[in-house]
Amino acid sequence: MKPLLAVLAPIILLLVGCGANDSPNGSPSPAGTLSAVFRVSAMPAASEPGQDPNPLRSLQPEQIASVEVSHVPLGDERLEPLVPSHDGDKAVIARLTQWLRDAEPAAPDLSVLDEARSQTWAVLNRTDAEPITVNQLCSYKDNGATVDCHESEGWVSVTVGAEGEPAYMKSADMAEWLGGLYGADVTAVISSAKPRAIGRTKDGGRLQLMPIGEERYRKLGAASCQGGEDDDRLTGRYEMQYASPDGTVRTAESFPSLTLVQPNLNPVTLESLDFGTFAAFLFAPEYTGCHGIEFRLYGVQGGQAFPFMFRLDDGTSSATWSATHAPGTSKPKVTDGNLVVETGPAAGMDEPVRYTFRPDLRKREMKLIKQEEIRSSDG
Repeated sequence: MKPLLAVLAPIILLLVGCGANDSPNGSPSPAGTLSAVFRVSAMPAASEPGQDPNPLRSLQPEQIASVEVSHVPLGDERLEPLVPSHDGDKAVIARLTQWLRDAEPAAPDLSVLDEARSQTWAVLNRTDAEPITVNQLCSYKDNGATVDCHESEGWVSVTVGAEGEPAYMKSADMAEWLGGLYGADVTAVISSAKPRAIGRTKDGGRLQLMPIGEERYRKLGAASCQGGEDDDRLTGRYEMQYASPDGTVRTAESFPSLTLVQPNLNPVTLESLDFGTFAAFLFAPEYTGCHGIEFRLYGVQGGQAFPFMFRLDDGTSSATWSATHAPGTSKPKVTDGNLVVETGPAAGMDEPVRYTFRPDLRKREMKLIKQEEIRSSDG
């Protein structure tokens, strides 16, 4: 029989050779990574013969108290958690738990993950057990200029608890969601003083839509007449302000609650109209719409900006009007000092319609003076 020390020596050497900070593939974890998020003991990398390799196969939505989503970098925004009591969140939580139940073991090529850091991760807080953390597996190349989060392979890292090693799983749905689709389900709260729309006057003045306080942001999520699935949706309190050339800022109109839908978060350029005696700007909170593009009209004169009302023949008025870019119509324009707006066919009409409004600066109104069908022969 061999001496006890001879039996234990190889085991001791093996344990000493594995550093506590080594990554799963044996190389040191890169400094500044989020490798600590990956370390979990409750999900073993391998299972016993006959044992289900996915211990989350019985996970149910009712066990989830909240889902916290984080991404790097956050910048001037934070992400609100998903909770079952919030409208829409319950269905999202059900999808996430379904994807985890259906996930299968994966064997990612760890050699390409030496510089891996998580871009986005979700923590599912359970009511009756330790939380579940699901991470992207992202490779950074070319000094961080190229990022591959392996969504096509469907790789994710699933951990339970707070210590130990991760289990690598394959879930194309979860990987795609962490890769960006979460933006349609999770509300981001943005604290920023950046204008959302800007129009410039010839004398150097500036009409701008400014957020007042925090904005709620998420992706539109599904393509419709309101926009594309990747369009950005912002909701909050805003002011349309006019900054005169001397730097004086005055509020032209306040919006206690306004929704903006645009292809991106860059400031929208307000289209200008020249009426000769005053300048005007068109502001469309949503760049498209189901029944035309709804817009507001602001006039600028004498260092002040103000909203126009649209007054109809029956005496009623509205702060907005709609225009379409349907075939046979043109964008709003100024003709003979009047505002001309063309839209698609109105009720009871077969052709697009042209509306002509006359400005009344004293009353700050655009009064409807003519409504006519646009015949094909009109060009």
